[in-house]
Amino acid sequence: MKKKHFVIIRKNRYLFANELLLTDGGILIFDVFSEGIIDDRQESRGWEYAPCGGFWNESEYLLLSQTFHYPENKVFAY
Repeated sequence: MKKKHFVIIRKNRYLFANELLLTDGGILIFDVFSEGIIDDRQESRGWEYAPCGGFWNESEYLLLSQTFHYPENKVFAY
């Protein structure tokens, strides 16, 4: 299955459910920020090693993360 990454803009918000496809056991994480918080955010890349497990898994894992900013839509994607 090909992964989809997209930003929901106002005119497309009703199409969101039709475009979303999760595998069995898949999870959608969606968060909304107030406009004041957006001013303090920036694009970034990072990583975290959790040898004893952590938030995302009970066992050891390596988390690679990247944040993208879409200023025309006032959106950050993680």
